[in-house]
Amino acid sequence: SLLAQKSILTDTSLLVQKSILTDTNILTQKSILTDTSQLVQTSLHWVSGQKLQAQKQFLLAILEYNRLLYEFPEYPSKNRVYLRLAQCYDSIKQPEQAHRFYEEALQSTPKGEPLAQWLLLLNARNHIAQGKFAPALAELFSLDTPKLNNEQADIYHLLAAVAHHHLGSTHLCKQHLLQLDVDGERIAEYERSISASERPNPNAALIMSAILPGAGQLYSGFKREALNSFAINAIFLTLTARSIRYAGTLDLIVAVLPWFQRYYVGGFNRASILARQKQMKKKLDGIEQVLRSIPDGRIHALNENALLN
Repeated sequence: SLLAQKSILTDTSLLVQKSILTDTNILTQKSILTDTSQLVQTSLHWVSGQKLQAQKQFLLAILEYNRLLYEFPEYPSKNRVYLRLAQCYDSIKQPEQAHRFYEEALQSTPKGEPLAQWLLLLNARNHIAQGKFAPALAELFSLDTPKLNNEQADIYHLLAAVAHHHLGSTHLCKQHLLQLDVDGERIAEYERSISASERPNPNAALIMSAILPGAGQLYSGFKREALNSFAINAIFLTLTARSIRYAGTLDLIVAVLPWFQRYYVGGFNRASILARQKQMKKKLDGIEQVLRSIPDGRIHALNENALLN
């Protein structure tokens, strides 16, 4: 009887162990299948996003990358997905959205990784595209410059030169241009263009138009604007003279003051704006001429596709 009980217990134990092993194997297989399925799905979203991006279907690519992030929140290479999203938004001319994803990519990339240097350069370029030159320099100052490779160093000097140029730091701009092997004569031309860009003076244009409507526009080189301002203000003065003769003071204020604000005050403010625009154009022409003279092979486009492969 004891032997029979021992035998039954032993058989039962073996059955339980077999059952546990079988269940464990099934669970392991299920886990492997689930992991494999997730891997396939993430790969499909990633490859599909890349393909659509290469075909310039940026909105569809954005959809695929967002689906990847939504369905797999623990995806290990989020920084590269964020970078892809930033690229797509840059391509459809939405720099603010692009900036958001450059920041996300930076935050999810360890500082020691080579990609972090590229991301800082890309973010600096994004700031420059938005006309935010001080934040662009802040990104460039965050770079570990001794560790930049040759291509990164050239892009760094180019972006820094453009940012310093727009912030009025001609000397610093010149230093970065020299690092790009820009010809000395081109540098001298650039300095001359900066001196020339100080004219027309916006304050002088404003005062001239306040004294004689249209004079500030003419001084800045905008002949049609000058003629329009002079003609409109001449009509305005004629109406004012007639109002003084045939209407009372209250009627004069009600009828004439709005036109006075719009055309006379607006005219000399417009003269100042046009002068600034002329200055900016001269500055842009100066820096563009210098950048065109950079030797071939020194500057390459920021090839984001190469970064991600």
